[in-house]
Order: sequence, then C-alpha cells, then structure tokens
Amino acid sequence: MKMFVEDVLKELGIPARVEATEILTAKAAGADMIVASVIHESELRGAAKIVIGLNNLVDKKEMREKITKALLEQGWIEPV
Repeated sequence: MKMFVEDVLKELGIPARVEATEILTAKAAGADMIVASVIHESELRGAAKIVIGLNNLVDKKEMREKITKALLEQGWIEPV
C-alpha cells in the first residue's frame, strides 16, 4: 500500500514522505494525512487533518479517487 500511496501522490505532483506504520504510531505521528483500511478509519479520526479509509488496500483507482477528493476538500490541490 505504501508504494501505491507514493505513486498516487507523485502523479498528483505532491511531494510527501510516506511511512508504513501500525495504528498507535500513526495516531501519535502528527501526520497531515493517514491512509488505512476502512476497518481502522474511525479509530484514526482526529489523528490527522485527512484520514482516508480504503475498502481495498491495493486498489490504486480507489486510492487515487479518495486521496484526490480529500486533498481538494482541504484546498491542498486545485481542480484540474
């Protein structure tokens, strides 16, 4: 999943440091965005400005759509 997130952010032209971690570390990391399974989405709410829950951790299309939507909503990217 880490590589897919890196790929999507690169495609969007967003420089980022992507880390793979477990839940407790993710909650305390002070990240701008957390991408995780939908199973953990509610548990991670509030741990980052953007928390994205994925149904399929290797579905790059779902990942791209949800990351793009969240970044647009936060005003971090402009509509294309």
